[in-house]
Amino acid sequence: MKMVFSPFGYKFLLSRRSAQLSFILILFLILLALIIGGAYYFLVAFSQVTSVNMVAAMTWGLKSDGRPLVLISALIYFVFALLLLGMLQKPYLLLNMGLSHQGALRGYAESTKTARLYDPVRQEYVSVAMNPPALAAERFDRAFEVVTTYRLFPFDTPLNARGQSFVRAVFHILVIVLFFCLLCLFQYMLARNYLDAIQPPRQLTFQLFLSQGWASVREPLLSRPLAFILLFFLISLSGGVLERYIRHGYEERFADVRNSFQRQIMAGVRPGQLIRGRLVGRMFNYKKLHDEAIGVSFKSDQDYRRTISTTTYTFAFEDMVRRTPVYLCITYEDFADQIPRIKQLDRFFPPRVPVWKDPTFSDPRLMEPTEPREFTFTVNDDYSIALVPE
Repeated sequence: MKMVFSPFGYKFLLSRRSAQLSFILILFLILLALIIGGAYYFLVAFSQVTSVNMVAAMTWGLKSDGRPLVLISALIYFVFALLLLGMLQKPYLLLNMGLSHQGALRGYAESTKTARLYDPVRQEYVSVAMNPPALAAERFDRAFEVVTTYRLFPFDTPLNARGQSFVRAVFHILVIVLFFCLLCLFQYMLARNYLDAIQPPRQLTFQLFLSQGWASVREPLLSRPLAFILLFFLISLSGGVLERYIRHGYEERFADVRNSFQRQIMAGVRPGQLIRGRLVGRMFNYKKLHDEAIGVSFKSDQDYRRTISTTTYTFAFEDMVRRTPVYLCITYEDFADQIPRIKQLDRFFPPRVPVWKDPTFSDPRLMEPTEPREFTFTVNDDYSIALVPE
């Protein structure tokens, strides 16, 4: 079939791309103005709390030994402003999620940008672009869970609605409060140093700072922005409720299909059983380490790491549900006892060629095995799977 070039289609793509770039540029300028204006407003409000001219204190700090406090305060404020602006976009995100949400059943992640999900209406797996992609389930009793996505205008790639969950909203709020407290602390330290350096010197105790701050909360200069931020905190928390409401709606809609699949799966597996599964994909990621001992001295920097690289392998089990494969994944961490299993599976993939020296950004073609291969697994007591060494 001969390809026909369409100038109209080419111009349409260019106009759509230029519209997206214009939207990003306008949004960047608005955010930049809000960050600069917010910085000045914060200094004015903090001046009222401490009875110290914080603009003069910042200027003094840049010309004296207070430069580290000024620079650290600026860095903390920048992070705090970005987190707060991310909170302010919640109404727009929730509006888009309410208008453009879609649902399907969990399959597996094909790449870093696409997932293969089961569509109960079409009764088949379909490739769906989503960010981040939904990984396969880790247990048989959690296969075919509902996955919801939504589109954020004017962009095309659907977003995973899990990003608006209640837990994430609470964590986001706690991080904002933490950075705000750090910002106030460093500004207080800068104000104290400034008062000690001017003539005649003045005293600003921490107790006086807290009492003046509490008294100033009732002033319109502080009460109005705090009430505004509190409102957006509540809106952010409502996003978790909306995400759960949308997901519950799809759970009810797809209940018959999910229950049928689950009955067939659980009737065919039991703890301790040996089953065969086909290798279908591999993904790289990182995992944060939360359980390190505190206060332990290490011999070298290599003994202590905040994160560790992980490799997730996806397997298909063909004979559990009629004409529908069941996908499960196993995630191995880069520990010594798990490296043999990683090497056992990596033999059937192209060699790792990290982009920017980061395995997370590896070539998407490395996600698929070079040849089909089946492995033997043991079903664990929690219905997860364990690879049987060869």
